[in-house]
Amino acid sequence: MPLWTVEIHTALKSYTIWAARRLFFEQQTGSIEVGKAAEIAVWDQNMYRIPCAELKDLKCELTLRAGKIVYRAR
Repeated sequence: MPLWTVEIHTALKSYTIWAARRLFFEQQTGSIEVGKAAEIAVWDQNMYRIPCAELKDLKCELTLRAGKIVYRAR
């Protein structure tokens, strides 16, 4: 059992919008908005609905970058 956990919403924000803000890129990336760079990963399960301990077992199904598929699970 880990000594501490981070709630999934907080963890995702730290990898997206908060990271973009720290790097002064919040106008270009960090959230899904018109005019921003789109790098999106589609996972096999809803991260908000599974226990934290199961996050390590998620599988990426699809990754998009600049509107193009750059990875697709087989």
